[in-house]
Amino acid sequence: MRFYIDTKIRSSKKESLLVISQFIIIALHFIKFNLFNQKLIQGEFLIINYISNFLITLSLIIIVFSAKNLGKSLSPMPRPKENSKLITSGIYRFFKHPMYYSLIIISFSFFIKSFTIYNLILSILLIFVISKKINIEEEYLTKKFHKYTLYKNEVKI
Repeated sequence: MRFYIDTKIRSSKKESLLVISQFIIIALHFIKFNLFNQKLIQGEFLIINYISNFLITLSLIIIVFSAKNLGKSLSPMPRPKENSKLITSGIYRFFKHPMYYSLIIISFSFFIKSFTIYNLILSILLIFVISKKINIEEEYLTKKFHKYTLYKNEVKI
């Protein structure tokens, strides 16, 4: 029993660390540091700026629709809430993790806008954190909802 409790506490700390890391990385996109702020590609490219602004806007819209679809099941933690339901409708018909993918697209859009090493590092870190979070979340979803395995096989992205 003690081992189970210790494991649960450790996994809860790991999940909290991932969530905090995710929010810090996202916040760092809006803070300018002179460290690693050298541009990888010099010059301004108007079309790239338009494309990245479009991707940011589209991703924010997807996040709003995802949050609306999740309703009371929405949580920043990878562990589903006790009273949560498996959502497979709306945007979740096409994507298993639309919010996570949208955050990654937003992060890379900031990199494309700036072409700085700083934003590239943030994007790579965010992918790493979100990948870990998705793996943990999918383990929980598989255990909590027996239909999740079928859903996971139907929805590839």
